[in-house]
Formats: sequence, structure tokens, C-alpha cells
Amino acid sequence: MASEDGKKMITLRSSDGQEFRLETEACMMSEILTFVFDDCGTEREVTLPNVNGKTLKKVIEYLKKHTESTSKGPDDDELKAWDDVFMKVDTNTLHDLLKVSPYALFHVDYGGFFSSNIVLLDTSLVFLCQASNYLVIQDLLDLCVKTTAELMSGKRVEDIREIFNIKSDFTKEEEAEIVKANRWAFR
Repeated sequence: MASEDGKKMITLRSSDGQEFRLETEACMMSEILTFVFDDCGTEREVTLPNVNGKTLKKVIEYLKKHTESTSKGPDDDELKAWDDVFMKVDTNTLHDLLKVSPYALFHVDYGGFFSSNIVLLDTSLVFLCQASNYLVIQDLLDLCVKTTAELMSGKRVEDIREIFNIKSDFTKEEEAEIVKANRWAFR
């Protein structure tokens, strides 16, 4: 399909049925969408079963901005400032973006960690990370991982557990014993 200005467009459908149209030039930032476009062309609608509408909207916003920025010529400072504002999202969205990576689905054994130790909320950072990973948009995934690292930087273990809703594996007594045995590491 083509837009009114003659540019080739592709229709993306989220897991919850929302439809979005995106220029194929922007789709090329995603390895998965590039493969789909090359194999199927733009005549078919592409359903993304692992990406909800709210998250897909954010991914498309990112793709459009980065495609537009590339075509205008590089202004790294402006794009970095835009990325910083764009990543002001919650942590659970990040988690979901990482969880649905094609690589992670087939090669990483989470051992039930995410489902049993993290209380998932419908938050945008986690979903955004999962979508960028699933769609293989490396720059967006790198940005999500950087944001997650910044959330943890300089924080105590207890603070990180609180941010990500991670329950401790140890009782208070076991934690005290570990601290006592490894006092040098807790200074």
C-alpha cells in the first residue's frame, strides 16, 4: 500500500487488535519487520502477537523520530535529548520487551524468575524493552537497557528490589548471617 504522498506503507496490528500504518523506511530499523517486508511486501497486514497497542504506539513513535532524524541529517544532541524524554517510562514495560526477545524465548532459561519474583504491572518501560527485543530494534533495545541500568545505578539491593518488586529469597536471619560472614563486602 502507498500513502497519499506515494510512500510505501505497511500495516501493523498489535496483540489487542489495534492497527497502525508505518512507512516502510521506518520499518527497516527493525530486523523482524525488514524480513516480513522483504518476504511479504506491503500488501499484507502484519500481526505482532507479542506487542500490545500501547507499546506498539511507542515503538512506532521511536521509529518515526529516528527515521526522520536520519533523513534530515544527524543532530546527535537533539536526538539524544529526545531519547531521554522518550524513555521516561516505567520499569515493567522494559521487562516485557526483554522477555519476548526471539533469542531469549529459545535460548535463555529464566527458571521462572520473572513470573515468580517480579510482580508485573502494565507499565511502559518493560513493555517497550520487550517489544524492541522482539522486533529486533537494537538501538531502542540498547536505550531500554541503558535506562534500566540507570535505574539501578548507585542503589542498594533493597532499593533495587523495591523498584522491580523483587521478593528476597532469604529470611532476615539468613541475610544477617550472610552479612556477618561477608562483612568486608558490605562496608
